Amino acid sequence: ADAGNGALYPLAALIGIAGWVLALGWLRFPAAGSGNSGLGRSLKLLAGSWAVIPAWAALVLLHMGSDNGPLWLLTALTTVWAADSGAYFAGRALGKHKLAPTISPNKTWEGMIGGLLAGMLAAVGFGLLAGLTMANLPGLLIVALISAAASVEGDLIESLLKRQAGAKDSGSLIPGHGGVLDRIDG
Repeated sequence: ADAGNGALYPLAALIGIAGWVLALGWLRFPAAGSGNSGLGRSLKLLAGSWAVIPAWAALVLLHMGSDNGPLWLLTALTTVWAADSGAYFAGRALGKHKLAPTISPNKTWEGMIGGLLAGMLAAVGFGLLAGLTMANLPGLLIVALISAAASVEGDLIESLLKRQAGAKDSGSLIPGHGGVLDRIDG
């Protein structure tokens, strides 16, 4: 990446981190912004923009970051996809303890742990394809763990928004999958 893009990495990261911290507060107080008033709609629009714009910027910067940028981008995306799938299968097989019953009654702690492990395994596998060195393995595992945990938060926020809208699915484009937002909420 050129020198101009280097300054965008920390900015995209700070905006994204601030968004995730605010989202944690929203999950703690799920009634906030639940009305259909102008304030409630504005909060939802801000939350959606805050999630999508820094994520898109980070993905573009990651893609452009080096000769292996596209492989590292694939590693990041696969980490989140594996976390989502791992959480689903682990939750179905082992789930007993509800994670956030008022927001998403089917999500379990066991599913979340399975998702975190699946995300970290995917990160290592695809990281090796992207040129991961053993010296960078601990850093990749930490980033994968944080990314997979943030994807759970994104999934819960999307569930909260659907609950506030009184909808089971976010659309019918992908039948049986909760809608298209379920494919990108992580």
